[in-house]
Amino acid sequence: NAWIGTYDRGFVIAGKQSDYFNEDKNLSTPLEKKFVTRVIEDNHRNLWIATRYDGLYRYLPSGILDKIDLSSVQPSGGDYLEGVFVDSQERLWLAFEGRLCLATAIGHKAVGIASFPLDHVRCIKEDDAHTIWIGAWSGIYSYDKTTINPQRLDRTDIVNISDILPLKDGRILFSAYAWD
Repeated sequence: NAWIGTYDRGFVIAGKQSDYFNEDKNLSTPLEKKFVTRVIEDNHRNLWIATRYDGLYRYLPSGILDKIDLSSVQPSGGDYLEGVFVDSQERLWLAFEGRLCLATAIGHKAVGIASFPLDHVRCIKEDDAHTIWIGAWSGIYSYDKTTINPQRLDRTDIVNISDILPLKDGRILFSAYAWD
């Protein structure tokens, strides 16, 4: 199934293509009129749904929608949630407006592991070597088991990264809105 998150209408079905879109009311009704910023699926087939003003939700294959308590990881000042990613170690990467948080989900609560001062993270991906690639307004960052903090790539002219595609040969493709 394909899910489309919108700025103000939760999930939408384009046209009447219900063959391609899941019309599950357990999911679509509670998220109606929410600003959905990111939808991803983890290895257990859970959907993780980031909403800008209403936090994080996890939709289980059984049809249960859980709201995840972000109080221990959300930066003070009410930064909104821009994105979520679940890596191969089942850690949550939560991109707030002014901070990237690494957490684990315990029940209905996100418990912080680390926090990084990266603002406006637009995408988070993982390659086959388990390196985490982070695209942000300030450039491209990598994070692996040998680093304490995400490391910015040396190219200082690459900014506002909108997406990253790790390739099988270890290289990455990326898109950027602007070059400095």
